[in-house]
Amino acid sequence: MLASQLIYTGCGKNKTGAFEVWSKSADITKAEENEIRDKMIYKRPPELPSAPTQEELDTVFPKKFAYFFLSSGRACIAQSTYIGKVYSDLDMRTGNYIIHAFVFDKTDAIVPMNYMYNPIFKEGLTYQEWHDDGAPADLAQVDFPESADPITKQELDAFFSENGTSNFKLLLQAVLNSLSSDKKVTFNDSFKKLNLWYKALSVCVPKSKQKEMTYSTFFTPSVMLASQMQAGGGTQSTDIKIRNIASNVSANMFNYQQEARKGNYAFNFETGLLPDNLVVGKYVNALVDLLQTNLFKAIMLVDTVSKIATTCGVDCDTALEIHYLLTKQISYVNEVEKLEGLVDYVERYYSANVADVADSLYEYGIAGGNWQMSSRYVKLFKFVFNNSRAVDKNEMIAKYISNQGAFGVDCHAGPEEYAQSFKRNAPFDWSYFLDYAFSDSDVKKHLAECGGTFSAKYLFFDAIVESMASTQKTDEQKRYAMQFFVSVAGDCVRAESLREMNILLKSIEKGGAKNRAWLVKTTFASVRGGRRLSDVCSYQFVLDMVEACGDEATATALLGELMLENESNMDFVKTYIERSERNGRIYSPLMSILEKEEKYRSFLDSLEIYKFSLGSTVTKRQLKDYFDNFYAKGKDNGLFKKKVRQYLADLRGSDVINEGLELFTLWFKNMGSLNSNDMECATSICRAVFDASEDALKTYIAANGATRLKEMLSAVNGSGFTPPATFYVIAFGEKVKRLVEEIRSDKNSKWIEETKKRLADKEFYTAIPKDDTAKEMFVKMYLKNIFDLYILLANEENYVTLYISTFGPISGCAGYKNTFAKTIDGLKEDNFNTVLKATVIAACHENNKLGDYLKELASIILEDIGRGRRKKFFALLLDKLPEKYQEATKAFVDGYDKMPKSPKEKEPRVTAPKGVEPREKNEKNGQDENKGGFFQRLFGGIFGGKK
Repeated sequence: MLASQLIYTGCGKNKTGAFEVWSKSADITKAEENEIRDKMIYKRPPELPSAPTQEELDTVFPKKFAYFFLSSGRACIAQSTYIGKVYSDLDMRTGNYIIHAFVFDKTDAIVPMNYMYNPIFKEGLTYQEWHDDGAPADLAQVDFPESADPITKQELDAFFSENGTSNFKLLLQAVLNSLSSDKKVTFNDSFKKLNLWYKALSVCVPKSKQKEMTYSTFFTPSVMLASQMQAGGGTQSTDIKIRNIASNVSANMFNYQQEARKGNYAFNFETGLLPDNLVVGKYVNALVDLLQTNLFKAIMLVDTVSKIATTCGVDCDTALEIHYLLTKQISYVNEVEKLEGLVDYVERYYSANVADVADSLYEYGIAGGNWQMSSRYVKLFKFVFNNSRAVDKNEMIAKYISNQGAFGVDCHAGPEEYAQSFKRNAPFDWSYFLDYAFSDSDVKKHLAECGGTFSAKYLFFDAIVESMASTQKTDEQKRYAMQFFVSVAGDCVRAESLREMNILLKSIEKGGAKNRAWLVKTTFASVRGGRRLSDVCSYQFVLDMVEACGDEATATALLGELMLENESNMDFVKTYIERSERNGRIYSPLMSILEKEEKYRSFLDSLEIYKFSLGSTVTKRQLKDYFDNFYAKGKDNGLFKKKVRQYLADLRGSDVINEGLELFTLWFKNMGSLNSNDMECATSICRAVFDASEDALKTYIAANGATRLKEMLSAVNGSGFTPPATFYVIAFGEKVKRLVEEIRSDKNSKWIEETKKRLADKEFYTAIPKDDTAKEMFVKMYLKNIFDLYILLANEENYVTLYISTFGPISGCAGYKNTFAKTIDGLKEDNFNTVLKATVIAACHENNKLGDYLKELASIILEDIGRGRRKKFFALLLDKLPEKYQEATKAFVDGYDKMPKSPKEKEPRVTAPKGVEPREKNEKNGQDENKGGFFQRLFGGIFGGKK
């Protein structure tokens, strides 16, 4: 190895004895020169003589040996030797020393410590060199020897015998620690022993570390010189890591206790001062122990550790542990955390040894029973599983499954989360489990142990899907996979578990989108065994699969079967409509296909019928279409009558009657005998029509008569429907009104005599129901028209008989008196007198209960009209009165005038109709303020009585 040289001494080229560079190689710079001089400066120990003899120089004065880096990046090995006197014939001063330094570009090939006291270093200049020849201009570069004498076994034994091993272990550990930190190591012993200390260190410190181990055997602490401050410029530290400082040298500038307090490693073997809390590592202990027994093996171990440390970039302890792992000495490094880190280095840097290491770990940890099946060893299990030739992989997977909770698997998570947790915590590469999943017996055993939970099934389901998608499988493996897929999915179908089925479909789709449809189709075929879909699961679940299968053909087949099985199931129809509206994207194309096949017509009809039933409104056109397409073809399920009622219910007034009659005429009038369905529909229309308001019926019948209504009633005869009495009352009342108009317009009308005859024969009122409620209704609605009829038919000859036949059948019903009094009060004066006159004469003529009733009615009216008007009426009553009525009538009049009257006697108390105002009576003259003063007495109870 080529090295440059530098010699520095107190020679003085002009023979003055001044310290300067005697000579150096041309490539050594001024900065390097200064650094070498400052590092190697020699300060004589104060207790030693300044002008020693040669014997004292050899035995008492220590040589200063150092190895350090220059700021330039180059390394330097140098020796300082004390000479005493200067090189001068004229100068007798002492204190001279010589520095001989070698500068290298790299030091990988040498062990610097082994060159201590080597003859390669000059320990002085000859007389010829300093006096006769003078210094050469440049020192030549020399071939520096790459090897030196290492420590011998005898030297080592003597060294340990004198110093023991504990102190050396501490020093060695401190040195190794300092190489990876900014701490310095300072130690002291007699200079004669230093050579052995360093030789022992040179054996134990790996070569890869020695080039970083700078040191000085006679370090002299001092304030940094100017030359030191100016010598920089490089990036590499020029600090000395390991220093030997005699305790009596520069004592005022250095103290071992102070050095320790600064955090550095301080040893004074002469006084017994050692560092506190310095832990000796595995490497130091093992190596030093081995040095005492076998130097050769120790050197081999250092070399091995050095290579491992360099290869892996680790410290010596870790390198030693990697060595143990590579040499199957697992018991020396069985800590789990340590082993996990070490196998990483083995995999990264020693791939050829991975299988052997894995085998030894398997034998020690798994086969030897030293490792538990838990997450603590998961990394080691994975290393062994993936690399060992001895491990039974299926057995190890089975053990993991049995102990998965101990590995951190969340066994209570949902299927997908559980599978992810199982995969994430597995102590093996997942590809092995994918192969394991095809082991039928192991899968069945596992599922049996897990109770056959869906999560357990899904784990294998998903693994088999993944394996099928990633690697080629044999036909037998494919059959097994298909059977397992269908088996797991079949359980979901039978349980109608949509969530679980969707999870399976999501998984199997990893192998291709078409797999979704395959699983749905094949699973249903397997589960059904020839049975109907509805016998296997609900139609709701089948629809779920229609939506989930992702395949038009499969979805169409399933939906078509559901339609055939549920042709008339309105619950299914309802569900289908809801689903199709929500997922039109799925169902629209399917329905486009199915609508073309006649076998689905029945369901499609049910679909249309149900959609028709949902409408919040209905038109006549819709009713007609439904009648033609469904009702007339016997496909109605009772909806038609409901929709007809709905249509009619939306109408107002007489429109409901007109439309109802039109619908009846359109569909049922000409059917002849109606069957039960027709009868129900016709009756439904009939009910809607007759449920119309009184005003609507009145308006319609007044305009059109009741013929069509009666025809409809006739058609539904026998249905149990009975029209309301209102209809008969209005129908008859409107007939009376038309009769009055007919007679009024034609005084020779045939209806005059016909009506008189019917009245006389008591046939006139037969159209009105016989109950008093109907009579009362008729009286309230049409008594004015009866008054008109009577006035048209009455004459002096038939006053009583016509009156009795006209009013007798309807009198006596509740409210008759009030209605009579109210109605007569609205007549014109002549008509008023005619009706009242007939009432009084009939009352006087009839000597029975009817006569008494009429007398009471007449008295009420007479009382109300006032005394003056009553007097005039009595005069008119008796004037030209037929003789047969005179006696009884005159007796009534005379008796009435003579009878004392109380203002409140026989005053009926009735409620005034809405909008009717009572008449005011003039108490001064007893005359009505306006015509019809009967209201004042009749309704006085409501309006506060007479004033």
